[in-house]
Parts: sequence; structure tokens; C-alpha cells
Amino acid sequence: MDKREELQALQDDLQHHAEEVKSLQNLIRRTLTSKKDSDQQALQMQLDLFNKDIKKLHEKITATKDDETPEAGENTKEKQPVKKNEKKLRNMAPEDQENAYQLKAMMMPQVYSQSKTLQAELMLYNRRNELRSLRKHHQVSYNRETNLSAVTTLHIISLYERKAREAEHRANALQEELDRKDGETGSQSKQVSGPIRSEKSQIYLPPAKVEDLAKKNQILIEGNQDQKREIQRLKKENADLFLKVKHFSQERNHAMSQLSTSEMARKDLLTRFQRQKTQHDRLSKSLTRQSADWIEARKQRDQEEEELRWRQVGHAAPHGAYDRTFSHPVPRNIDQPRNMYPVTAYAEPSAA
Repeated sequence: MDKREELQALQDDLQHHAEEVKSLQNLIRRTLTSKKDSDQQALQMQLDLFNKDIKKLHEKITATKDDETPEAGENTKEKQPVKKNEKKLRNMAPEDQENAYQLKAMMMPQVYSQSKTLQAELMLYNRRNELRSLRKHHQVSYNRETNLSAVTTLHIISLYERKAREAEHRANALQEELDRKDGETGSQSKQVSGPIRSEKSQIYLPPAKVEDLAKKNQILIEGNQDQKREIQRLKKENADLFLKVKHFSQERNHAMSQLSTSEMARKDLLTRFQRQKTQHDRLSKSLTRQSADWIEARKQRDQEEEELRWRQVGHAAPHGAYDRTFSHPVPRNIDQPRNMYPVTAYAEPSAA
């Protein structure tokens, strides 16, 4: 058989294998939806056959790969001698090798993906069987507990009914005995006219009937219900008070946090005020010192000008000295601080 025919046969086997995988997937889906044992047995048989086919296909692919693999080297040829005709069969044409490689490249990803899909479906099938068995177990446990609860409930109901009948019979007997004692007491009171003193003091209760006891019981039940309603109201009021206390405590915490924030802000403001005050005092001292220096410099300049003026004074004729004395009046105390502008008015236009 030629290599091309072998590769074509391998391709046909792979195509048939792909069709078998699709049919197996459909069978698994049908088995998952149905609950018949026959479908499960058929699926198991199909899986066994598919496993055998996979093994055969793997053997064929391995054989084809071994046939297409070239010899390792001269040492291998020497150790394993091969005939010339077998070498010719194994040596393929480049076109056949390229076709074989292309076929492998096309088929192996499909086989791998189909195998992965089949494994995933098998895992889902096993998981479905586990969940089904677990559901059956839970259903059996639920039915058993339900039956046990029903039997216990019926037993308790029958027990309460029996006790109720016994209590009713007992109440009737006590009522009859009470009526009989009341009759005997009435007859004795008619026969005996004098008072009867017993050794032990006894308290005789007035005769009571079942209807009176039922009314009293109903009244007590209503009073008990009123008390329960009152208790519920008090509980609700207590819960409301707790909520109010919680709300007030939150408001108190919020107010305390605001107070602490205000105190921190006040401390910050005081610190800034002290810093500004210190800076203001420093600036005031600096301005005072500068004003004193300026006054001293003004005095020195005036003194120098006066000295310069007196140096420039020349000879003056004695005639007319008296008139010249009052021709140039000079203001006095021009360098005194009380005649100067204040420091804050230096920047004003009128101070220029």
C-alpha cells in the first residue's frame, strides 16, 4: 500500500472518529436528560468501544510517525541493519511528508479538543449521578423525618385528647360529689338548730359550678391577655427609649467632638494672636527706634546746615542791623516730637 493511501485511510479513520465523538456527545446528553438504566448501560458500552477505537487510532498514528521518522545516523544503521527495499518503503517523497504533516496539524487539534470535551462531559455525567444519589438520600431522610413527625404529632394529639376526657370525667365526678355534699349540709342544718363547733377550724367554700369556673377562667384569660398586651407595649416603649438614648448619646458625642474642635480652633487662634502681637510689638519698637534715629539724623543735618550757614556769613555793615534782625523770622522747636506727624500718618498723601 502506498503512503498516500495510508494517509487517506488515516484521514478516513479520523473523520469516522469525529463522527463517533459527536454521536457519543448526543448519547451523553440524552442520558443526562433521561433517568433510564438502559441508557446508562448503552453509554457505558459505547464508552468502552470508543476507548478501544482511541487506542487503535493512537497505535496507527504512532506507527505512521515511526515510518516517517528518518534514521538517526550511521551508528544506528550499523547496529540495526535494514534491507534496501525496506529503506525505500520508509523513505517518502517530500510531497507525501508535507501532506502527512499537514494532515497531522489539522487532525491533532480536533482530536485533542474532542477528547477534552468528552472528558468534561464524563465529569458532568459523574457529577450528575452524584447529585442524583444525594438528592435521593435527602428525599428519603425528609420522608422519614416527615413520617416520624406526623406519627409523633398524632400520638401527642391522642394523648392530649385522652387527658382532656379524663379531666372532664374528673370534673363531673367532683361536681357530683360537691352537689351531694351541699345536699347533706343543707339537711343537717335543718335538723340541728344550735351551732356546731369543730375541733379544727375549717373554711367552707361556696358551691361552684362548671359554668362559673369557665367564666372565671375566661376572665382570667382576658386579664392575662391584657397583661401581655401591656407588657408588649412596655417593651415597645422601652425599645423606643433605648433608641432615643442611643440617638441622644450620638448627638452628645457629636457635640463633644464639635466642642473639642472648637477648643482646638480657639487654641490655634490664641497662638496666632500671640504671634501677631509679638510681631506687632517688634514692629512698633522698630518704628520707634527708626523715628528716634530719623529725629537724631534730622538734628545733625540741621546742625550741619546751621554751621555751614554760619561759615558762609560774611561782613555785614552795622547800619540797618536792627531792621535785619526781624526781617527773617525763624520758627522755634521745629525738631520736637510734638510738632511731627505720627508714625501711622507717614504713608498718607498729606504727610509728604
